[in-house]
Amino acid sequence: MGFTARAFHFVLLLCLGLNAAADTPVLPSHPLSLTETLALVRQRNPDLRAAQARIEQAAARLDEVNAAFLPRIKAGVHYLHSNDPARAFGMIVSQRRFDFGMDINHPGYVEDFRPEIGAYWSLFRGGQDWYARQAAKLGIDSRRLQRSELHNLLAAAASRAFYALLEAPRRVDVADKTLTTVRKELELMRARQREGTALKSDVLSLEVRLSQARQDRIRAENAELAARTALATLLGLPADAPLAVQDESRRLLPSEGDFARWLQQALAHRPEWLAARKQVEMREKELKAAWGGHLPRVDAFVVYGMNSKNPRFPTSQDNWTMGLKAEIDLFSGGAVNARVRQARQRLEEAKQVEESTRLRVEKEVRSAWLDLRDALARVEVATNAVAAAEEALKLVRAQYRGGTATVTRFLEAETDAAGARLQLISSRFGALVAEAELKRATGVWSTEDGT
Repeated sequence: MGFTARAFHFVLLLCLGLNAAADTPVLPSHPLSLTETLALVRQRNPDLRAAQARIEQAAARLDEVNAAFLPRIKAGVHYLHSNDPARAFGMIVSQRRFDFGMDINHPGYVEDFRPEIGAYWSLFRGGQDWYARQAAKLGIDSRRLQRSELHNLLAAAASRAFYALLEAPRRVDVADKTLTTVRKELELMRARQREGTALKSDVLSLEVRLSQARQDRIRAENAELAARTALATLLGLPADAPLAVQDESRRLLPSEGDFARWLQQALAHRPEWLAARKQVEMREKELKAAWGGHLPRVDAFVVYGMNSKNPRFPTSQDNWTMGLKAEIDLFSGGAVNARVRQARQRLEEAKQVEESTRLRVEKEVRSAWLDLRDALARVEVATNAVAAAEEALKLVRAQYRGGTATVTRFLEAETDAAGARLQLISSRFGALVAEAELKRATGVWSTEDGT
């Protein structure tokens, strides 16, 4: 293989390697904190990038509307060839070739070459352009709020997945402890059966409990995999991405706070509510723009050109035309009235959506607040239940090994203790998830998005 071929293959492999590196997601080498996770959601989530593209579309729409306030400049070349007396006479005069000796009734074929450049400016269109520009500005604000709304939802979903990924290994640990306990007791029971001091039914009961513990562990492992997949999807990563999160289970639990304060914050920051209000403002501007179709329109124009019988274009035959034009539609078949009716109904629709959104926001804030209160109460109850269940299991185990408690009673105590531990884990993470939901309901995540 020659030097050129080897160099080509080297460059090709280098380019492929760079492309692969560009496609590979860059993640921190350390476990992610919740703050880092939310920052990565903002950076990588494809839905947020799509929302940003919609903002850019709205900005382009504003540029398009602003163009109506600037003059339009056009250049062109016209060529005419005619023996029509009126048209031919006009071309001859424009070329400054008129002679009283001409037979204007039979001019023959006349050619006219006309290059020209013109500027056209709309001075007034009944306020249609002005209000269209105001509506376009509000459209950008609305798109930004929609992006904030999406980020608000994704931040809450990422928080749920983050806490689920923290909770799942703890459920696996509880299942492992239960498996160890049941296996140990099963070995002791089998030894006692061989000695003739235990019944076969007691051994079978423990074997059934061992199977249940294995199933619980499998479910816990699957829950961990599902949580990891959910978080990877929100981050815009492959489902098998090597994600690790920091242990934030020991963070202080939130306080429920005052409902009125939470509601006030929601009405100040919730993107859906703010976007609904922007929509009402935008529809009001669109209604005024539509009504402007009843008003007169005024345009100004200036055109510079030259007329010649050949494409030499001498400057001695140039000319200027300037003017103003005012017009008004006396009858347009009802089209303007129809546009006004449409705009008025869109405004009414926006007002109803605004009211519906306000009621929905208030309902979601109250539900999230009540869920947080309930979750905090469950944490307190579960903490006491774990202490009681662990003490009961300790006493029953001693009685069971001393022969004063049945295997059924031991299994009940062991099941109660495992259930209490799982309930405490679930309730604690449930409180953290409830806090995230309350933040979503009040728009906290959207304010952190910079709006």
